[in-house]
Amino acid sequence: MAEYYVAIDGSDIANGSSSTPWKTISRAMQVQLSPAMRSW
Repeated sequence: MAEYYVAIDGSDIANGSSSTPWKTISRAMQVQLSPAMRSW
């Protein structure tokens, strides 16, 4: 299962992993999530 992360100290050019999260929800919304994916 793929998991994506957003954090206030993240970067929207990151890959969304727990070690390199995105900064904004807007960036996370650009990913088409399937039922087997989660965003935190």
